[in-house]
Amino acid sequence: MAQQIAQSGELDQQLVQAELDEFRRQMLISRYFENYLKDAVTDESIANFYSTHADRYQSESVHVAHILIRVSPEMGEVERQAKLSTAHEAYSKLQQGQPFDEVAAAYSEDRLSAEKGGDLGWLQQGAVGPTFSKTAFDLEAGSVSEPFLTPFGFHIVKVIEGPQTVTKPLEAVEGDIRYELRNEAKKAERERLLNSAEIEKVDA
Repeated sequence: MAQQIAQSGELDQQLVQAELDEFRRQMLISRYFENYLKDAVTDESIANFYSTHADRYQSESVHVAHILIRVSPEMGEVERQAKLSTAHEAYSKLQQGQPFDEVAAAYSEDRLSAEKGGDLGWLQQGAVGPTFSKTAFDLEAGSVSEPFLTPFGFHIVKVIEGPQTVTKPLEAVEGDIRYELRNEAKKAERERLLNSAEIEKVDA
């Protein structure tokens, strides 16, 4: 079929050849870098990058639990005040010595965490809203906040374990490092190839 079409004269042969030449150029470049990058990034280079950039894979995290009384923009002021009263009622229970997990189970409208006593696990700094994050990281271990408002509603936060520096293991970031190093290797090789090329200008 291709031979029949080529012999028919229906297509612009110069245009076809130009497209074939461009395809060949792109294919050569693609195959070259595919082969070049195959062994360009070793496990040793990934491990070295990880150790010399350790601060990139560290973050402050705090172990918290919360009680959430939800509000929404559609609520009227009377309903919002009722929600706030509920939050203060839950806080009062805590001040009276009732265990946090019991109060969370009874009051929190975040049912997923309420089933675990309000436990949210370890939260990375900046991973949640600024008001919630600042409150959680400012509290000491074992202490409980007064009700405060975020876009989700009124929260009461308890810090189970204070802030700790958590480091992501190499296994968790190995793929990202390999991708970054491969891009750097490709960029350097592209520059080397372009700088070594002899470019001749031809008048139009």
